[in-house]
Amino acid sequence: MTPAKSLSVSATFWPLLEFIADKQIVVSVNDLRDLLEKYVPKEERSPQIILALFEECGILEKAPGSESEWELVHAFGDFFRHLSNRQRLASPGILISILEDIAYQTNEFQKAIEANSPDLVIARGRAVKDRLGEVRHISESRHAAVIHEVMKIKARTDKRSVHERYEFISDMYLHHIEPLRSIINPGGEMDKCLNALLLVIKKGQVAFSNAPTIPEMLNRLNSAVIRLEKEALSHFSAAFKEVLPLYNQLRHDAHLARAVSMQLDAVAREGCGPLAKLLQDEMPISKWRAEYLISSGTMEDYLSSVSECIQSAPEPLVTTSISGRSANRYIDPFELLDRVHESKPIGDTLRWLFESFPDKTEHSVLAAFQEILQNDVQYVFESEITSHVVGSATYHYFPLRIEA
Repeated sequence: MTPAKSLSVSATFWPLLEFIADKQIVVSVNDLRDLLEKYVPKEERSPQIILALFEECGILEKAPGSESEWELVHAFGDFFRHLSNRQRLASPGILISILEDIAYQTNEFQKAIEANSPDLVIARGRAVKDRLGEVRHISESRHAAVIHEVMKIKARTDKRSVHERYEFISDMYLHHIEPLRSIINPGGEMDKCLNALLLVIKKGQVAFSNAPTIPEMLNRLNSAVIRLEKEALSHFSAAFKEVLPLYNQLRHDAHLARAVSMQLDAVAREGCGPLAKLLQDEMPISKWRAEYLISSGTMEDYLSSVSECIQSAPEPLVTTSISGRSANRYIDPFELLDRVHESKPIGDTLRWLFESFPDKTEHSVLAAFQEILQNDVQYVFESEITSHVVGSATYHYFPLRIEA
């Protein structure tokens, strides 16, 4: 057994070994057979031969107290987990390529629906669902890798210097977190891709509403898209909240350490003369004077005046609808666009929205107005300004007319 052979075998069976290292599990012959079929389907050798190869290379060893189960050698397990975490923190280019493939699969999915082919719709739906699962796995693994590295830095178990910590977290922030923000945030590539997929799924639900199995498959696919959208944004937000404060802190510490190092280097070369001159000219010692102190009487007067203050009641955080009842904030964009198309032509879109959704908050209605502007709807602004009263607010605006 040589190190080169061990690394070559590890590269050949990397997906399988990465799974075992991540889960930290022991495997039997039957377990290995299932894992080979899933992660290395082209492997023709038997599980017994693969186990013997792993033992020969020092990758697996028999689990304590068992003759039929194997586990990763500790050194290899740490090595694989380290490589896996570094791979997950790499450039998000792999995520972009998967999203491009999902966009392609979405187009093929739409063609299958338009061709009214149930078998082709089911096949394309499965392909899309598999790609969604890949994106979800990448989101979860990258979130776990980010949290793992942040915890190592906070616990000081990474054995890095201040400058090394700053370089590492800076690389993570600039090459991982920042590029992901433009992809995952609302309005980014993932949001556009998944919204397009949801529209195609909705068309499929209408076209195959009477089919025996397709509606259930489309409902599950719709749920998978919504879950992915929520989880990806949640994972990114959590990672961003962990990394950004640490990035700012380590940047400050690194700059401070660099400045102190430069001053100590100057003292070592030139002595304390320049430092003493700097302290005397640029940083004079302040002098305490009695008139700068606050007397107890002044403090008592101030506290007495503060104690007599009466705080006004805060404004309610949740606004109510026009009718005064508790309002439902959310307006479904698909329902909104359907109602717009049914009601064409619309002379004054904003007034129509307030009248069509009287139980929604003003914020929700204005958000729906923005949704109409961002969609492929033929509209034009009138040249004369008009007004509309909603509760205690009066809106002055140029009416938006939607053509038939």
